[in-house]
Amino acid sequence: AGASNNAERVKEAEKEMAAHTANFKASLEANRKLQLDKETELRLKEINVPLDQYIRTAQEIMAIATDWQKANTRLPEFHQAFLVLEKSMREINNHIEASVKVRREESERLAVFTNSAIGTAIALGAVLMVLLGIAIYRSVSGSMRSLQKAVDDLRAGTGDLTHQLPPISGEFRALGDSLNGFI
Repeated sequence: AGASNNAERVKEAEKEMAAHTANFKASLEANRKLQLDKETELRLKEINVPLDQYIRTAQEIMAIATDWQKANTRLPEFHQAFLVLEKSMREINNHIEASVKVRREESERLAVFTNSAIGTAIALGAVLMVLLGIAIYRSVSGSMRSLQKAVDDLRAGTGDLTHQLPPISGEFRALGDSLNGFI
């Protein structure tokens, strides 16, 4: 019963190892499909060597797991493969974290620049609107004063309705022409 129980445990461990291996390789493959810089791509490829060594050592131990003494002699090799893989994973993790930090800082600088550019554009737009408003006001008020002066001159006349308004330029020209046509 004990040997059969050990065989069942080995089969279960083999299933777990296969699932763990498939999950790990799928995660690496998903990462490789991302848009990565060349150094990160290279580091992801380099992780295959320690990963394959780790998997191969684990599978070899499982193949002899029913012979506990024989399997036990291979554990230091498995442990060493695990440490090498762990070191490689830590290095790529540190590299990715550093890359993310650099990208985040670049994004923050770009956001500050973009906000400054938007603020400058809004300020320039406001200044241009004020200047345009002043120009329109001066143009309209100048034409209005010319028309008012012409009508005042006409009114100050001695009742001579043959007196014409002088030519008016600008926005109120049509109004001056209409008044002259009325007289």
